[in-house]
Amino acid sequence: MPSMPGWFPFAAVVVAIGLVFFVTLAARAHLGARLGVGWQGSAAAPARDELLRRGLRIQATIISVRSPIAWLPWGHSGRTYVTTATATDLATGQARTFTQRGGSPMGNRGEPVTVLVDPAHPAVYLIVR
Repeated sequence: MPSMPGWFPFAAVVVAIGLVFFVTLAARAHLGARLGVGWQGSAAAPARDELLRRGLRIQATIISVRSPIAWLPWGHSGRTYVTTATATDLATGQARTFTQRGGSPMGNRGEPVTVLVDPAHPAVYLIVR
């Protein structure tokens, strides 16, 4: 009977850990979507329609648009666009940065966009054209 290579147990452990990690990640995403819980463990954000209806409108300027390639678990690659915009509060002079991922770019660098901010939860926002 041939002997097992010395690296085989190490490779088996690495594969097992990777499999456990992937199953845990998939279960968290599935259960989180069903329970309405986001990745940070907070309750789901208000619906887009709700922000469009009663969101505080802020004029911002796009400062960057990045397009990293995302590798999806089922083997396909998808392209997401990360748009970053900044706005300055005229009363305090303080700048605020907004970042949003999407399937298409929100515009080009230097172009204006509107950011809808939830008045009850200022950390919840939506960048629209």
